[in-house]
Amino acid sequence: MTRPRRSTILDTLAVVVAVASGIGLSVRLTVRDGLPLASNVFYAMPPPLIAALILAAGLVWLGNRRPRVALGCLVVSALTAVLWARGAYHVHACRPDEGSVRVLLWNTARGFGGWDAVAERVASFDADIIGLVEAGGSGADRREFWARYFPGYDLRLLGGGLVILTRGRIAEHHIRRVAETSSCGEAWIDIEGRSVRVLLVDAVVRPFSNRGEVLNAVFDLARSSPEVPTIVMGDFNTPLESVWFENARRDFVQAFEQAGNGLLTTWPVPLPVMAIDHVWVSRSARVACAHIGWTWASDHRPVSARVSLRE
Repeated sequence: MTRPRRSTILDTLAVVVAVASGIGLSVRLTVRDGLPLASNVFYAMPPPLIAALILAAGLVWLGNRRPRVALGCLVVSALTAVLWARGAYHVHACRPDEGSVRVLLWNTARGFGGWDAVAERVASFDADIIGLVEAGGSGADRREFWARYFPGYDLRLLGGGLVILTRGRIAEHHIRRVAETSSCGEAWIDIEGRSVRVLLVDAVVRPFSNRGEVLNAVFDLARSSPEVPTIVMGDFNTPLESVWFENARRDFVQAFEQAGNGLLTTWPVPLPVMAIDHVWVSRSARVACAHIGWTWASDHRPVSARVSLRE
């Protein structure tokens, strides 16, 4: 291939990449996932990807001796990365109360890294309340497996791959279908003389599906017992900057936003660019600190928090 022709092909590819990135950036700065067509662009193009694509286009134009266009791309790429990092990186001091409970959420990816490795990683957090998503079946063998690794914990295999373990006592539990496609487990837990309600979510979404239906159904359910501190956690398959979390923010706080330290993105390992696994806490409780761990046992990062249950 001659050099002029190769340069033309690269130039055309750079234009296509720059236009696609521009559309992705425009959607994020305007409607986000509030419209059906725009939502797929929003989910498919997280800011780190947009920044990388614009950077790649700029480097192509720099090589093709278009310095002004290349410089513009480099500036836009840098601004996109910086603005994303400002929202995604949090620095908060950890201030746990003596009576705070340790909470863990993790999508275990159906035992992708081996179930023994998964159980050992879960145990390393020494959590008081554990919510696992995509954690296998609900048969007797799975119950025996979790009971062996977590003696002394009250255990419920809710179905749909949802598992709750706690050092407290599960007084009541249910499994619900939300928005026809997703599962939400509900457990009422007595722990250290206090009551807390836990909703554990696995949001199953498809292209062009309205994720607002799932999120609104879950948080409407969470509001149904305002007298009890409520923890809503799970794999929402929806990035934190989605418009559909605005309704939730009226009555709940996102644990990592309030008390996290580090980068809040949870998926996909090893290069997480989206925050789709969340722990939300009702305003009748307080998040003392939050942390997102690293592991090779799943493509999701585990999310832990210490929560003070106010009287």
